[in-house]
Amino acid sequence: MMTAPVSRNIDDIEVGEARHDAAQFLFDLFRIGRRRKHHILGSVICSLVLGGLYLVQATPIYRVTSRLLIEEKNPAPISFDGRVSPDRLAITNDYLSTQATVIRSPVIIQKACELGNLLALPSVKRLIAEGARPEGVIAAILDNLSVARDTKGARVLRLTYDGTDRDDCLKIVNAIVESYQTFIAETNKDTKVEVATLLKEARDQLAIEKRDAEAKFERLYEENPLADAKTSNGLSMAMNRLANLEAALHDATVKRIRLESHVEALESAPPVDDDLSNLVGTQQLWDPSSELLSSPVDAANRGSSYEDQMLRVRFFEKVLTMMVEEQEFDLQYKRTSPAVEQRNREIAAMRRFGEARTALELRRLRTSLESQRKEEEGLLKEVEREREVIAGAAKLDHKFAEAREERNRVRQLWDATLNQLGQVQFTENYGTITMTVIEPATRPGKRYRPSLVVTLAVAVFLGCVAGFGLAYLAEITDKSFRSPEEIKAVLGLPIMGHVPALKPSENGDALDMGLRSFEAPRSIEAEAYRTIRTGLCFSFRSTKNPVLQVTSPAPGDGKSTLAANLATSLAQMNKRVLLIDADLRKPRQHEIFDLSRERGLSNLLAGEHTLGETCVPTRVPGLDLIPCGLIPPNPAELLSALSFASMLEQARSAYDIVVIDTPPVLAVSDATIVAAHTDGVLLVVRVSKNGRPAAVNARESLLSMGARVLGVVVNAVMPGHDAYGYHYGDKYGYGYGYGYGYGHEEGNGNGNGRGEGRTAKSESSAQGTESPHAS
Repeated sequence: MMTAPVSRNIDDIEVGEARHDAAQFLFDLFRIGRRRKHHILGSVICSLVLGGLYLVQATPIYRVTSRLLIEEKNPAPISFDGRVSPDRLAITNDYLSTQATVIRSPVIIQKACELGNLLALPSVKRLIAEGARPEGVIAAILDNLSVARDTKGARVLRLTYDGTDRDDCLKIVNAIVESYQTFIAETNKDTKVEVATLLKEARDQLAIEKRDAEAKFERLYEENPLADAKTSNGLSMAMNRLANLEAALHDATVKRIRLESHVEALESAPPVDDDLSNLVGTQQLWDPSSELLSSPVDAANRGSSYEDQMLRVRFFEKVLTMMVEEQEFDLQYKRTSPAVEQRNREIAAMRRFGEARTALELRRLRTSLESQRKEEEGLLKEVEREREVIAGAAKLDHKFAEAREERNRVRQLWDATLNQLGQVQFTENYGTITMTVIEPATRPGKRYRPSLVVTLAVAVFLGCVAGFGLAYLAEITDKSFRSPEEIKAVLGLPIMGHVPALKPSENGDALDMGLRSFEAPRSIEAEAYRTIRTGLCFSFRSTKNPVLQVTSPAPGDGKSTLAANLATSLAQMNKRVLLIDADLRKPRQHEIFDLSRERGLSNLLAGEHTLGETCVPTRVPGLDLIPCGLIPPNPAELLSALSFASMLEQARSAYDIVVIDTPPVLAVSDATIVAAHTDGVLLVVRVSKNGRPAAVNARESLLSMGARVLGVVVNAVMPGHDAYGYHYGDKYGYGYGYGYGYGHEEGNGNGNGRGEGRTAKSESSAQGTESPHAS
């Protein structure tokens, strides 16, 4: 029962997803356009340049226009059958299309060449010089000539001509208009002659048809003078006679039926015997009316004499008196008394009278019935004969109607023809086409093609299309990250934060740039580091004294600066934080904190110093640093030793949080070795060329070692218009040559770490103002 609602919900979801996909596609297209606006702008400029060259090189085309009002003076013509003739005088409703075709016909153009001497025009002479024959010249003019209805429903034709010579265009248009006027005048003249001839023929033929129709009607009337007569109620005399006969037949039938029923009643009446009531019932059947008549007139109308009816009355009274006396005698006398015998004799006499009377009445009724049947048969025969007469009269009446209609039609045509023949204006204007020039061509042609506006618009459109194509091609071949959503989608890791690109302070101090969390705690950069710190605290909420590794896919992502500022932010939470510079190839933390790296991690792992001896307090309260120490020849082996794991356990017990700065994942294997001993890895990604493959490979390397990758920090974003309000810069780079390998400069272990830090800092300042953030 729920199939239909579920189906509608599925359809709504699909429609919503389709709309979302369309909106996302438009949004992506808009972002591509903004990111690759230089491609689009360059393509548009190139198209405009090409369009300008086309305008300069193309041959200009000039146009001259003239408008003609075409009117048809065509009253409805008459044919011999009373309808509009479709083949001789009627002109189709779309006569404008016909006239447009006429104007573009070779006949009109050839006549225009003669009237306007078009063959002497410069543009036409060039065609002739190129070898064109007269037929070719006419064809060339027709190719450049256009005739069309000006607006829908209007009776105006717009005539336009395009050519390379302004003056020639004007002369050609005027010559074509003059040629068409001449053609219209000649055609109208021929039409007048044709109309006059046609009307004369119609008059002669109608005269013959009118005479024949009148004669036919007169003959029919003479042969049947009464056939067309009508009674007052609209019926013919034959119809009246038939109606009367049918009424008489109906009365005769009713009378016959009454007589038959009366005879049948007398024949089936019970015998009188000694019952006087039977005698009363029998006498009531003597007359078909079964009514007592009050006068001789009523008796005559009923077919019996008045005396006969009076006898019936007296008989009826006598019988009733005897019935009363019989009841009284039964009470007073015995059956053998003289009075009773006298009564019985009277009753017997009355019974005999009644039987005789009944027999006489039955014979009379049978005679009347036979007469009535004969009368009914005679009326039926007369009705049949009258119906035959009426059928014949109907055919004759139909002939009269046809003859009358034909006579009236011919009379109407005759009157209409004579009326039109009497109108002089009719013969002058019938079936003609008139032409009026409502917009004459008086000025040389205006430049029509190529149009500056149209050419520039097409150039801009094509430039935008080509620019978007180039932008899309550059977009799909670009392997750099373009938005935080893309980083999250590709790596499948959450975004822990966005760090804006660091700007140098007013005095250009690189240290101020490196430790923004400490030097400028209210800056945007410091707030970004605190946001990352909040995410880390949430990730380590169930881990006691966690060890955090900070690394990046490739050099130049800014992992060292992030590690230093993140450790500073953690120390500002009143926690004891240890920052370990485990980048034993290109260390960076001692430069950021302006400390010596004479004793550090390499010395600790080599067993030369203890943890307490290598930990150096920084100017950030609660933050200690273990610098890298002297650069060893075998960094990977030192980090793989048991002493490194033991050192981390000591640091975990002595500090609240341990932060380790390691080399990039793809440069060397040090980062993956350290990841096995940490509680979480923070991957620093900077948008750069070919940065996407490096980030994916780095993530896979860390996961293959069983590392817990907490998330990604998007580094060095530029304030702008892209997602989350940031735009990724492409000019960021290391301030010094970053090539991972074994250093020989400090291999003897006698170098001055603090002095080397200042030297590296000077080199960084010389190569780029933003270099402290890059490592």
